[in-house]
Amino acid sequence: MVDFGLSHLSSLREPALLPQIEIAVSARASSMGKLVAGIFAIVLTFLTVALGFVALMSPTWVTTSTVDPSWTDRVKRVESTLGIWAVCVDVDFSNKGVLIPNNETVSDFSFKTCYTYFTPMATEIVRIESTITKDSYRDSVCAHLQLNENRATEALAIMTGIKASAMHDFLASTCSASGKAVLGLVATATALNFLALVLLVCGIVCCRETVSLLWTAKLFVNLSILCSVVMTFLVFRELRTVKLSGPGISYGAPVYFEFASFFIACFAGCAIETFEAKTKKAQNVSDMDKRLEAKIREQNLISKRHHADIV
Repeated sequence: MVDFGLSHLSSLREPALLPQIEIAVSARASSMGKLVAGIFAIVLTFLTVALGFVALMSPTWVTTSTVDPSWTDRVKRVESTLGIWAVCVDVDFSNKGVLIPNNETVSDFSFKTCYTYFTPMATEIVRIESTITKDSYRDSVCAHLQLNENRATEALAIMTGIKASAMHDFLASTCSASGKAVLGLVATATALNFLALVLLVCGIVCCRETVSLLWTAKLFVNLSILCSVVMTFLVFRELRTVKLSGPGISYGAPVYFEFASFFIACFAGCAIETFEAKTKKAQNVSDMDKRLEAKIREQNLISKRHHADIV
């Protein structure tokens, strides 16, 4: 009777261990897959934020190093850039068609500075009328354009080496609601992606069971993608006039960074959705495992009682 009881106990216990082993293996594989998906989502979102931030802060969306023929008697060299919030100039002036006042040399009128479109700043501006002069400049570009459209356009056209008509169209577009919308959309998309990154890190590192954080992060990324789509239509209407106004004018790195940020954001959204699905699945499996473990413990307890009755 004793031998029979021991062999019966062994036959009850060994099969009971198999589901537990399967549960452990399944949980470990699921946890590893979820971790990889989470890290991948974080990396993609970080790249989106980094590229978007660089594009936002850089005033080099359009670059030019060629002087338009209409300014060749006044400008020797330019290395100028135009962005969504500022225009930067690096220019050497010529003394062929203008008079340098007060015996100053041409080198005194080599000029390098930036002008913001919407925020007043204290700097200088070069004007070429009967002579080359430097004036104090304490306005924003758009305020200057509103105050004296022709003077603002000509001054910036000369300093960038761009055709005056193209500069006028660019400034008119930039200072309009469309230009402000471009800046706002790029800033909003970058901010949304940053918030999504913070929520992702919190959702993976701190609050692993909070699916709502992942859902919100995915929502923010999708909203940033929408902002980028709208911005793309607006910004190219703004930049295209300058780009096509002459040779030597090209799109700068921030344009391509913004495009890259948009496409990576699309992949980041998919990665977040994958991670969210794995997290939900892991929670369901965990709940199922807990119920199964409880059932196994109950069966083991019944088996022990049954064995005790037999003995």
